[in-house]
Amino acid sequence: MKDENFVTMGGRVTHTPGIYSVKQHGWLLSFAIAVHSLHSKTPLFMEIKVPGATDRHKLDDFVQRLPIGRKVTVHNAELQMKQWEDATTKTTRESYHLFCRLDQIYLHEHAASRHPDGDPTT
Repeated sequence: MKDENFVTMGGRVTHTPGIYSVKQHGWLLSFAIAVHSLHSKTPLFMEIKVPGATDRHKLDDFVQRLPIGRKVTVHNAELQMKQWEDATTKTTRESYHLFCRLDQIYLHEHAASRHPDGDPTT
């Protein structure tokens, strides 16, 4: 039986997303979210990566909907780890990120997109 690696995580966008060209794989969308836990005052910062996209315009449109502070939830993403040697300290460092498809990202209503009377515009 194959191990399961499905993660659902929600948080707020921490910086402007980037779109990067990846050789032979199209485009990669990358952004980070801050996930706040009930048990810790320090948020967990998680990088979100959407690989293999071929429609750059679709990614550009999606990025416009990801302002800093917007809450998003990533459903059934794959948790991956990257290790590298820190040149300064000569120690092995690691980071974690979630890989998913664009349709696995749920955008919560953003407070800035509301009308003054409270009705959402999107």
